[in-house]
Amino acid sequence: MADIRFTVTLDDKGSPVIKKLDENVTGLDRSTRAAAGSTRTLGSDFFGKLIPAMTAGLLAAEALRRTFSLVKNQLREMAAAAIEAEKIDRGLEASLVITGRSTAGAAESFKAYASALQKKTIYDDEAIKSSQSLLLQMTSLSKDGIDRATRGTIGLASVLGTDLNAAALLVAKAMEGNFGALSRYGIKVRETGTLEEKRIDLLEKLDKFYLRAEADARTFAGALEQIKNIY
Repeated sequence: MADIRFTVTLDDKGSPVIKKLDENVTGLDRSTRAAAGSTRTLGSDFFGKLIPAMTAGLLAAEALRRTFSLVKNQLREMAAAAIEAEKIDRGLEASLVITGRSTAGAAESFKAYASALQKKTIYDDEAIKSSQSLLLQMTSLSKDGIDRATRGTIGLASVLGTDLNAAALLVAKAMEGNFGALSRYGIKVRETGTLEEKRIDLLEKLDKFYLRAEADARTFAGALEQIKNIY
């Protein structure tokens, strides 16, 4: 098959046209390259700003979630503490009624005494009021006797390193004549005399233990415990 060839002949008037066409092609190439570069820069700037913004948003959301969780837990703890405090107060009042000691102002007097002991020892007033309730129901002691037995309970708990309820149970039994449990801890009560005389003998011994409880509150650890009891 024969080749078909075209010969294009340009005179001097054609040179400017070719030059203009070449310039247009070159300009188009430059524009294309510039547009591509701008696109890459735009993409880089967009994602460069988007990723930190998204990260900051996620961190803020997590911080907000943790804050709400903390507040919710604190509210739950406050509600539980309020319920427990009310339960203990009602228990003390009920103990006074059940044992026939519910005179005018009796409950408030016991509560005030518990608050006073809290300020001098490492035990919170709610634990002290629980001990008072136990002593009220398990003994026939008078108001002054309960107060002294409560001090003795705190002293015994300090010396033995036990909680107040356990110590109160030991003291309550002893106040009613069962001194055997305390004797196992080396606390001896006179063997002769009336029950009242033995009670007095025991309370005098427990009074010395109470001094230990006050001394514990004056230590650094005791001071921290008192702060915790207040707040």
